[in-house]
Amino acid sequence: MRAAPDLLDGRRHPSINGMPDEQGPRLLRALRHRNYRLFFGGQSVSLIGTWITRVATSWLVYQLTGSALLLGIVGFCGQIPTLLLSPVAGVLVDRHNRHRILLITQVLSMLQSLALALLALPKIITVGEILGLQFVQGIINAFDTPARQSFIVDMIEDRADLPNAIALNSTMVNGSRIIGPSIGGVVIAAVGEGWWGCRTRCSCPPSHQFGFTADRIPSAFS
Repeated sequence: MRAAPDLLDGRRHPSINGMPDEQGPRLLRALRHRNYRLFFGGQSVSLIGTWITRVATSWLVYQLTGSALLLGIVGFCGQIPTLLLSPVAGVLVDRHNRHRILLITQVLSMLQSLALALLALPKIITVGEILGLQFVQGIINAFDTPARQSFIVDMIEDRADLPNAIALNSTMVNGSRIIGPSIGGVVIAAVGEGWWGCRTRCSCPPSHQFGFTADRIPSAFS
């Protein structure tokens, strides 16, 4: 039986010869969508900033109290709202505009970090205020995480690129967990917890969320 020529002809399928096809490198093919590029870049900065802020907050609590127990309680306050509210938040995200929800959560995260910085810089912050701010951040994350994950589907017009977009998003999320604390530890030692918490969020506002072009926004955005 003669093999189909279109499977053997390297000129028709350059990727068989190890060359990328006309759609670009397969590992980054989802980045050819402009909206996804904006999302990927902006969320990378935002997630790295989130982890830097977490490191700064934990270090600040330990500096104030020296208590391992309170350090664990601060982490608990930041995570328990996400655990409890995520199922409800997922339903709300599915029924409302995801783009608008992401705008709101990113701005609120910026304000939360700004409040942390304004209290930490003059050294008037208390452990109770840190616990409250962490609890607020956990509530924000409960809505931000499902909105961010489901938003990917709306940005990728070619469904063939969707698996690659999901893989890149997972790489971004897990990479930020390594890069953020690494940067945070070095910079906190240099400039302190308050300044870095302020600079992380306030110098990197969620401008990427405003960058989607109207003529290329899918109908799910409206």
